[in-house]
Amino acid sequence: MNIRPTVDGFASSSNAVCERFFSKWPQINSSGVNFFAQQLQPHEVYYCCPPVKDIGHTLNKLQACSHVTAILAFPLWTGHVYWGMLRQAGDYIPQIRQWMMQEPAFFDTGAGSSLFTRRKGIQMWYAVFRTGTIGS
Repeated sequence: MNIRPTVDGFASSSNAVCERFFSKWPQINSSGVNFFAQQLQPHEVYYCCPPVKDIGHTLNKLQACSHVTAILAFPLWTGHVYWGMLRQAGDYIPQIRQWMMQEPAFFDTGAGSSLFTRRKGIQMWYAVFRTGTIGS
């Protein structure tokens, strides 16, 4: 999608996709604790792959910020409540600038059992989310 994230919004030192990340709990090398408590900056690109239960909160946080860019990574579960937050009149909300679907390879970090490591064929939906004017 021709965009690279600079800060992982939901990570730990063992699974961050960016050098800088926000962790759930205080830990060494974290750039901050709790994505929802952070003041998001216009010059960053946030990688947001939150727990499913936090997807709605993540969308609300991003929409409340001015001139913020994020790469969203969510399970492609069109029947889930968060999917309705992404769609408007049969199309994606204006903040969704690009999107794609993919079946990624998940790996087990040993941190616990996960639906994503137990099941094959789970589709993920990725999007560039940008607040501000449509042309920005």
